[in-house]
Amino acid sequence: MGRMGSFLHTTGRLGCEAALNACNFAEKDATLQTVERGIWSWQRVQVDEMHQPAHLDQGRSHCWVGPFDLSYCCTFYASDARLLPHVPCWRDADGPKRRVQFELAGREWTLWQKPREPSDTRGVMAHVMWPSAYALAAWVLDKTGTATDAIEATHVLELGCGLALPSLAAALGGAAKAQGTDIDRDAVQLARRAARNNLPEPFFSRFRADVLDFRDAASLATVAENPSGVDTVLISGQLYEGALSVPLLRALQTLCSRQLCTVLMVFWISIEFSQMQIAFLDRMGQVGFKVVDDFACRERGYANPGSMYECYRFEKAPPLWI
Repeated sequence: MGRMGSFLHTTGRLGCEAALNACNFAEKDATLQTVERGIWSWQRVQVDEMHQPAHLDQGRSHCWVGPFDLSYCCTFYASDARLLPHVPCWRDADGPKRRVQFELAGREWTLWQKPREPSDTRGVMAHVMWPSAYALAAWVLDKTGTATDAIEATHVLELGCGLALPSLAAALGGAAKAQGTDIDRDAVQLARRAARNNLPEPFFSRFRADVLDFRDAASLATVAENPSGVDTVLISGQLYEGALSVPLLRALQTLCSRQLCTVLMVFWISIEFSQMQIAFLDRMGQVGFKVVDDFACRERGYANPGSMYECYRFEKAPPLWI
């Protein structure tokens, strides 16, 4: 397995044991299944990373700090035109672009961005299009894929939507209602502009974007108690910061507390975030979310062949007392 693979396997196993000690016997099988899938994902990443071009390791530094290099930055973030030509790079040599144009599911899309200094990593997060959002949107719109039944005629809610490409895709893909939510008001305005530019009727009427902080339990409870409930939750990115993982899990528990619920999630997996991400998978299993699909997004053409984005589908059944 190698030193790095052993480290990831050990980290995952310890997380699994901690999770099993914290949950009752009836939950153990589901938790173990979820965590074992997570361990396999990181083992697969370790093997893949051994075969990556050397410049991929430098991609983030070429995007955020030091001298900017377009090919390194955009290859790292799954945007190399030679690999996946429809995914644009969110920035150029001058910084974030004012808009990005690309093709998705046979349609031309335009998303407006809010330029910021590239060094403003926190400020730029919600205002540009990330490859994780593209990958999730591509999965949602893949009529031969494994997400179609979670979208058609359902109420779809996206958490931390930024420009809201996945929830826009859900509206186009047949959702009865698709709602993008973000704490950032500028991002919500950009999402609304994107809907006006890209969604014809009747799809436009099925979409809305609202300000929502998924760390706010009271606001989430109001959404969950809506008579229509939430059938499917979309999440792209988010697991890049440990402080977000606990409120994100609590948000999913609240939103999925009343009825059968599906979570479609895409995030970049790496050694840097492995402990936090495996812990998140542990807890998802403990609280009743079962992994029903897990694959490298690139395997189905949703991300470039050199990327480390993972696509997860979780399902949670409603409590027996409802």
